[in-house]
Amino acid sequence: MNGDDTSPVPRQPLVLRDPIGRPARPPGLIVAGASVLLCTGFVFALLDWWPGHGHTVDAVTNSMIVLAFGVLLVVVGLVWAIKSAYVIGRDRRWSWWIAAAPIVVVAATGVAAVIPSPSFQAARSDFDLAARTVLSSPDPAVLDV
Repeated sequence: MNGDDTSPVPRQPLVLRDPIGRPARPPGLIVAGASVLLCTGFVFALLDWWPGHGHTVDAVTNSMIVLAFGVLLVVVGLVWAIKSAYVIGRDRRWSWWIAAAPIVVVAATGVAAVIPSPSFQAARSDFDLAARTVLSSPDPAVLDV
């Protein structure tokens, strides 16, 4: 090769760098933690599982809570997508933090799909027992129903 015994240098793939040259940071603990909190709240609101005894809310409030958690989860998803695109696309590297948020969302979706939401039929026996107790009681003020 014209007297040169060295092999040609292979072309490097085009990698866009930060102007300062820093590598992008993968979505980390904050995105994963926000995903866990929002998915937990979303599942609790979707299935009407409020912590504590007798803490239920009406359908409109529950729908607003589901909507709020859903919007916040979309925002966290956009942050995850942008940060992941920078790490994978610009820096051409992988981090396990990229997989944390989608794993949480898939697990929450599975829980919400497998566990049925409470309905009147699930509590019908308790309602029938309370109705029979009220109807059979001669006292007009029935306590402990």
